[in-house]
Amino acid sequence: MPGEEFAVETFGDVARYLQDLVLDSPDVGQFLEDLAVFSASRLSSPAHEVFCGITLIRRKKASTVASGNPCARLMNETENS
Repeated sequence: MPGEEFAVETFGDVARYLQDLVLDSPDVGQFLEDLAVFSASRLSSPAHEVFCGITLIRRKKASTVASGNPCARLMNETENS
């Protein structure tokens, strides 16, 4: 989860990690936040930082916005305003 090392090397490791995220998250918002952090860290390299933002829009419910870092959060806010 946030702040921990992402020691996943294979597809199976990623699948197990994502399964744990789903099972350990207290709500959808926390799951999406953890997923955004994990995704950005997996796709980033020392030369290229990746930002990840996720917006979940459901019928008749409030939108849920999650971001991997403050820059992604700002981009989400700008996009959704």
